[in-house]
Amino acid sequence: MKKEHAFTLIELLVVIAVVAVLAAIAVPVLANSSQSARRASEAAAARSISAAMQMYASENNGAVLPGYVTTTGVTGSQGEALSGEKAKRYPWRLAPFLGGDTRNSFLASGQKIDGGGNLSYLISLVPSFGMNTRFVGGDESQSPNPFNRRLAARFVEQGGVTRMSQVMRPSQLIAFVSASYDGSMGGEKQPGFFKVDYPDRNVDFRHAGEKALVVFLDGHTEMLTREALSDERLWKNLQ
Repeated sequence: MKKEHAFTLIELLVVIAVVAVLAAIAVPVLANSSQSARRASEAAAARSISAAMQMYASENNGAVLPGYVTTTGVTGSQGEALSGEKAKRYPWRLAPFLGGDTRNSFLASGQKIDGGGNLSYLISLVPSFGMNTRFVGGDESQSPNPFNRRLAARFVEQGGVTRMSQVMRPSQLIAFVSASYDGSMGGEKQPGFFKVDYPDRNVDFRHAGEKALVVFLDGHTEMLTREALSDERLWKNLQ
């Protein structure tokens, strides 16, 4: 007679235990692999953005890329004229110096956005990196407005820069930081945002060790903690 064999309870428990052990080993490895890939992608984007910022200054007589300013002549990825808020924010003014690779350069933190006809608006609003607009390049929505001739000198006195020649410590002045919108101006929190502010408004400490990727004005990058970013001297052009 043919004898049928079935798993015993002990055998099933052993198999379940082995699977659980393998899963416990695999999950952290996969998570670390994913995090490493995201960090590498963001570091590459940081280098691209930094180089593009230097090219912007070179082609604009030493002017620092404006962070947020009413302007004209800004175009999107298809060469279309842009207006409104998306033309005021830094991404589309920087885009011409990125070789057209705006998606990888501005959405490097793994963001998936599908805005249809609003894609150019979303890229301007939630890039992976927020710019230190209050002190680097300038933000006309803040006071003093650096683009007002009467107030420009006061902006510089308070630690702001609009020209590369004004920068005293380029290796210690923050240009961009890993960012996410914190919801402080209404709406839902979301990955990415176009500006950050001292000490950690809209900064996203998304990397291992609760660190954010920082791009300095001289082009080098560092991973910094919240405590390190609380140093006001990193945000302002001060001696």
